[in-house]
Amino acid sequence: MLYPMRFAVPSLLLACLLTPGLALAQDDAGVSGNEGTDGPTSEQLEEARELFADGVRYAEAGEFGRAVIAFRRAAEIKPAPAVVFNLASALYEAGELAEAAEQAEAVRGAEDADPELKERAEVLLDQIREQTATLTIRLGGEADGAKVDGELLDSEQLERPLILEPGVHTIIGLRRGEEMTHRELDIRAGGQAHIDVSVIPTPAEVAAANPPPPDDTADGGEEDSKLWLYVGIGAGALAVVVAVVVIIAVTSGGGTEDPVEGNFNPGVLEW
Repeated sequence: MLYPMRFAVPSLLLACLLTPGLALAQDDAGVSGNEGTDGPTSEQLEEARELFADGVRYAEAGEFGRAVIAFRRAAEIKPAPAVVFNLASALYEAGELAEAAEQAEAVRGAEDADPELKERAEVLLDQIREQTATLTIRLGGEADGAKVDGELLDSEQLERPLILEPGVHTIIGLRRGEEMTHRELDIRAGGQAHIDVSVIPTPAEVAAANPPPPDDTADGGEEDSKLWLYVGIGAGALAVVVAVVVIIAVTSGGGTEDPVEGNFNPGVLEW
């Protein structure tokens, strides 16, 4: 299961929730009369403050689902790093660890976030990593997509590690929408798995994609037969030259390099 993940987590970060004044104090100057600009108006900022204050009250009361709603609405108006951090904290407490990690990552990478807030975001990410499993997928060969536990991954999910519940997960490799490979991984809490999902064409598919030239020697007479003979000899000589070049390239290193691996590699687990 990818999203959402709902399982009990201890309320470790409630004390880290920020107050409305601190979260929304930055960038307030000059917002009055913001008509015609992309920034929030003074009325919108006041609404964000109220939503933020509601979120803090809900969190302090242990109503983390309602806190998530309030913080999310405040972040839609004013996505300041402190607002996003409180949203991440509430998501964590509500058991929505995958989205909590995304929001915490956003805070950690925000240019306008102060160092202390980035440190808090890193603490939150550490808490999430300890309770979840991480899976990174790389496509190879003719694979053009993948599923995890039946869910089709989009391009963004394929570019970053996935946060999963600990346990057994099914990974399927796709080629043009068809399920081609199947693998199961058992990843424990705190574990990281890196897997190549590769689809290799079969010999029959390769032969079908590269049919041999038609045989015209039966109707072409002796002259055509000689022509094909000459062409065959030339091709054979070329093949010898290519083979020699390949052999030199392989053996010039002294024969100490590791053997070349195929396109399909087993998953590597790092605990």
